[in-house]
Amino acid sequence: GSEVAGEQCQEEEAEDKLKEHMDSLLDKSAKTRQAALQSLRLVLSSRTLSEFLLERRLTLTDSLEKCLKKGLG
Repeated sequence: GSEVAGEQCQEEEAEDKLKEHMDSLLDKSAKTRQAALQSLRLVLSSRTLSEFLLERRLTLTDSLEKCLKKGLG
């Protein structure tokens, strides 16, 4: 019922936030990249979105690698 719909809505919101954080990893601003890394850490430590992450593991890995190569400023 509505409980399942609420859980799906929460999961979709979490996935949308995760997508935003992944996009922010490639931002030109070091502060934005740093904030994205911190936000990703919080999201990943607080809930498991295994199917979502499995589908995007290469994108996430690539974004993290590029972010680390750019450094924090």
